[in-house]
Amino acid sequence: QRWTEALAYVATVAGEHSLNWTDEAGMVEKFVTDVSNKLNVTLSRDYDGVVGLQSHFRKLNALLCLECNEVKMIGIWGPAGIGKSTIARALFCSIKEWLQDQRVLIVLDDVDTLDVLAKELSWFGSGSRIIVTTEDKKILKAHGVPDTYQYHVDFPSSKEAVEILCLSAFKHSSPREGFEEVANKVAKLCGNLPLGLCVVGSSLRGESKQEWELQLSRIETSLDAKIIDVLRVGYDRLSKKDQSIFLHLACIFNNNGFLYVKAMLANRDLTYLPRLSMLDLAFYPGKRLPSTFQPECLVTLRMTQSNLEKLWGGILPLANLNEMDLSFSYKLKEMPNLTNATNLETLTLTGTSLVELPSSIKNSHRLKELKMSYCTKLRVIPTNINLASLERVNMRRCSRLRTFPNISSNIEYLDVGNTKIEDVPASVAERWSRLMYLIIGNKSLKRLTHVPDIGDGFRARIAGPV
Repeated sequence: QRWTEALAYVATVAGEHSLNWTDEAGMVEKFVTDVSNKLNVTLSRDYDGVVGLQSHFRKLNALLCLECNEVKMIGIWGPAGIGKSTIARALFCSIKEWLQDQRVLIVLDDVDTLDVLAKELSWFGSGSRIIVTTEDKKILKAHGVPDTYQYHVDFPSSKEAVEILCLSAFKHSSPREGFEEVANKVAKLCGNLPLGLCVVGSSLRGESKQEWELQLSRIETSLDAKIIDVLRVGYDRLSKKDQSIFLHLACIFNNNGFLYVKAMLANRDLTYLPRLSMLDLAFYPGKRLPSTFQPECLVTLRMTQSNLEKLWGGILPLANLNEMDLSFSYKLKEMPNLTNATNLETLTLTGTSLVELPSSIKNSHRLKELKMSYCTKLRVIPTNINLASLERVNMRRCSRLRTFPNISSNIEYLDVGNTKIEDVPASVAERWSRLMYLIIGNKSLKRLTHVPDIGDGFRARIAGPV
């Protein structure tokens, strides 16, 4: 009934009929004018305040040479997220009034072919300018754009990168007092990529310095999803054949020949790789790994900011596993059985939802570093084990933890600050002869009855009187 009424109403709406016009061109012109006036379209000015824009303008204006009469095609190229489209939009607005009558100004943004839109310069009137932005310099070369008419967008300087970050985070060009050091570190970890700086800066707007420092750990292990979406474009533009080669042979190789598989490829046809030694599956969308997963040769497993609740069930062959990083996988509630992980040296579980550390960790005799900060649901630490190689333990802000992690007598660094631990056991104070750095305390801590007395090299940061 609603559809019937809607269609009946549309039929009564006044419009234009070609029979009422002697000149069809005039009818079309009136129609376009009416629509344009109603839309009141204005060009986006999201480039206002862009850092370094005037420097780009000076270089591009020299290439454009608007006083010249010949038709020119100018290429702007560079990696995704560096600001090519923003520069082109700003350039368009700054010079559109210069070109009138037979001249035209055309901006072809983010193209992979010019065949349809601008195949021949002879299509355009004298003095016209065509600005092309692309990630692929070969596109420009294939269509005869000489090197002298090409502009490569460079990464901003370190100073400009911090300025871009601060404009997004603080709404002014310099860091807030006390944020100088952490802002420089964040900008550096973003690789000075404008897109990354803007995304991360916006996410940290109004946050405390502590949250900034936590974000540093996240950036070190994974990328923001918005940045991943942009970088995925490069993969999607490959031919089917090249995508297959990318998936089966490389994905992303580093200098040591290890294999990384990013989550942007997680839903592709990634087949089982029997000799996989290093797997970096950031932003993995599944709740657990496929049942066909076989980690016999796996040396390093990194699955940061994943959607995992559990990796796998049962006991798997993990004899070669040296590093496991599941940081900021917020839904992770259960650790896999580590009975066979006898060569594990680094275990990172920062920001997960684990309630307990599995007792099977007692078999990881070579474990040197255990990072479990911000595990706010952690309550249980296994007892009666001694991981002789364990040197560094970070359980900071495990806000429900009451049990002191007495899991090694060789620990050198221990951070249990902002937990519910209220004392150091006497056995620890007596036997932990290698402890050099201790952070312990919370708002309710009143006093410690046992403090390690190790010597001049020992440093402690303790909340409340000792």
